[in-house]
Formats: sequence, C-alpha cells, structure tokens
Amino acid sequence: MSRRRRPVRILVLTLAMVVGLTASLSATEGWVAAPVVDDDGISALLVLGSDQGPPRSGTVLNGRADAIHLLVVDAEQEHVSIMSFPRDAYVPVRGFGTTKINAMLTRGAENAVGTMEDLTGITIDDWIVTGFDAMIIGVDAFGGVHLDVEQRLLDNASQTDLQPGYQRLTGWKALAYTRDRHSRPDGDVGRSTGQANVLMAMHRELIDDTTSPSRLIDFAAILRQHTVSSISADQMIRLGALALRIDPANVAAVTMPGSNGFAGDAAIYRLANSAYAIMEDVRTDGRLSVFDESADEPATDDEG
Repeated sequence: MSRRRRPVRILVLTLAMVVGLTASLSATEGWVAAPVVDDDGISALLVLGSDQGPPRSGTVLNGRADAIHLLVVDAEQEHVSIMSFPRDAYVPVRGFGTTKINAMLTRGAENAVGTMEDLTGITIDDWIVTGFDAMIIGVDAFGGVHLDVEQRLLDNASQTDLQPGYQRLTGWKALAYTRDRHSRPDGDVGRSTGQANVLMAMHRELIDDTTSPSRLIDFAAILRQHTVSSISADQMIRLGALALRIDPANVAAVTMPGSNGFAGDAAIYRLANSAYAIMEDVRTDGRLSVFDESADEPATDDEG
C-alpha cells in the first residue's frame, strides 16, 4: 500500500465512530450505486475520537486522540481490518519526537495522518474525527447500539454503571463504555478494544436496518453535522450504500499488543514486535491474519 489508492472507503466510513449509515442496497440506484472502487480495491481510513470539543473547550481538531483506529478495506474480497492503537502508545509523532501517540492530533488531522503513515507504512486515504457530543447524538439518532458488555463498568466521569450482558446502549451509555479504563483490568488497552467492539456492533446494526435510501441520506447528514472529515457529502452516501455489502463476519479487529512501562515519569505503552508484524501483514495485502503472540516483547527500549 505504498501509493495512494482512492476511493474505495466503503465500510470504513460506516464503522467510523459509531454514527451509522443505513439503506436498502437493492433500492440504491443511479449515482448512489455507481462504482467507487478502482486500482486494487484497498483503502484506509483513520478514525479518531478527540478529547476536546463540546462540552469541553476547544475543537475536536486540537485535542488529544483518545480513540485511534486504522480501518483498512479490501473491497474485492469484501473484508475489513481494524487496527486499534492505545492512546499511550510510545512512538515517533510528527512535530513531537517520540512520545504518546495521542499527541498527534493536537496539531491537526493531517499531522495525525502523517504520523500514522510513518508508523504503519500504510497510505491513508481519508480521516474522520469525532468528539463526545457527536458520539452521543449519533448513537441516539441510530436508535442505540446492541452490545454484549463483558463486565461491570463504572465510568466515573459520567457516573454511568453498566452491568454485564447483552443490552441496548443509548448514546450516553455507549460513550461511557468506550471511555472507561479504570474498571477494565487491562486499562487503556481494554478501552481501545471496547471502542472497536462498538464500531463492529454499529456495523451489525447497519446491516440489520435496511429500510430506505432516505434513511441513508438522513444518517449521512448526521455524520456530516457532528463529525469533521475529509470525505465529501456525496461520497458519504455512496460509500454508506456500498457498506451494506460487507458481511460482519468479514470484519477482523485487533488491539496493538504491547506492555506498560515508563518514559521518565510518564506512564506509556510500548508496542511489541508483534504489533509491527501486524502492521506489515496488513500493509502487504490489506488483511489481518493470525499474529505470533510469543513475540510480544517490547520492540524498543527507548526512554524519553
């Protein structure tokens, strides 16, 4: 994936930060169904959740990245790979040197894109950034999301107490699920995995809700209103329709393996050798495959 590949961005859009697009594929005709795939059918989207923007001060484009997911779609095989990066991953960041990866967004989305391209070697076609309010509004507009909560989660920030089990989460509860790291035994790593779980759950909701082309347009409008993205409005609608072709069983996700440590006084997360093997694997053919967990020692001993 060394050269720019546009514009395949199919399912990746609908997975982007839990704002669903939905429609009946058989009903989408004309320009909506026109091909948007060229080259070899591989494309990537960087999905970021910012810790700034309403109700906090600042904008989503100058906050830190609390959610970092690189989605790679193989349109020909109708397969999607989601690579999730814990926010404390200690890597080279453009403009900062080696530091926590979440700093990359504080200098804008393009800086984040460049940092991720440097790290993974994967050309990123587009990006989308959302904040707390946008996620709540988007999930509620979609009618909530059904998810199997793996354990009791108490989000102190919102005082939301989620009990384990399969349930429908409102926007507020979905945000709490994706934010809580203190209740999870693996902390921020578990939070990153939880965020990916919500992305995949929203895709399943999308597949189940095949109502009408007007519904697709409604959610495309919601996405445009409550997120910041490099994707045009008309492309969103066409990509949303095409997203329905992807079977949820063909979506694979992994949180980058590593270990907790320190750089000076700062708590960090060191990516393991297997994390870089995963990036190479996806870079080679656009798809995740089984990785060797026995190689999960830290890949670097740098101390910042």
